[in-house]
Amino acid sequence: MKNVIANRLSNLLTTVAVAAGLAFVGLPAVTAQAGDAGQTCYFGECLPRGSAPVVAKAERPDDGFRVLVKQGSWSVLSNGQMIIVNKQFDDGAKFAIIRTKDGYGLAFVDPNWNLREGQIFKVSVDIDGKTFTGQGKAASSTMMIVADIRDQFISDFANAELVKFDIAGSKWTIVPANAAAVIKAAANS
Repeated sequence: MKNVIANRLSNLLTTVAVAAGLAFVGLPAVTAQAGDAGQTCYFGECLPRGSAPVVAKAERPDDGFRVLVKQGSWSVLSNGQMIIVNKQFDDGAKFAIIRTKDGYGLAFVDPNWNLREGQIFKVSVDIDGKTFTGQGKAASSTMMIVADIRDQFISDFANAELVKFDIAGSKWTIVPANAAAVIKAAANS
């Protein structure tokens, strides 16, 4: 039964991640409110530390996803069926925590990857010295999905100072400083 649920969640997350990838494309840039004059900042990176999250409206009403909150390089999107907490990197890569009624999953998008769809990869994660391991599955040539993420992992991630992922031959380092604030703001919106 657990495998059936895990497979359903994996299939759902793959579909969700593809849709979410499309939703990520339309997220807007905002003009700097702090920093150099004329500077363009994506997701508010130029805002001073401790600034309040910006609650935004959907860019494209037809995509089904609505941007709930943006802060720093983090944003929260929802379509009523799922919530996506997304981190955008300067090189175009994206990391997302996806929450559906069936549980949590992680999505990694790297435009430099050339994965084979369906290929399985070992995933290793270090959260402030605590190690987690699992498997990820290529959903496309540039997207990896890790399904069946436990609540404890999400809690540890949200409270971490430093998170390091080793996945599909790539190393990802995330400082989830704004993630907790963004998630809290989204819950209150």
